[in-house]
Amino acid sequence: KAGKLSVNAGECICVANLKSLLVQVAAIKQLDRSGLQGNREFLVEVLMLSLLHHPNLVNLIGYCADGDQRLLVYEYMPMGSLEDHLF
Repeated sequence: KAGKLSVNAGECICVANLKSLLVQVAAIKQLDRSGLQGNREFLVEVLMLSLLHHPNLVNLIGYCADGDQRLLVYEYMPMGSLEDHLF
């Protein structure tokens, strides 16, 4: 089930099998460090996503800010993105 879901400007979204978390499958968004989003913007995004809880929003499971890596880990939604269903 692991693999790349999409690549957009400044980010790559992949699916991964997680063995150490209660959630078994997650979507991982890898941010491009050469993009426009800096460290501060990344941390604000993590803070906002961790505070938002709604049935229509995908939950943020975790994040990584180690060295040059900037990753956001979301619950995996098997039916695809909202964009896929709108267009």
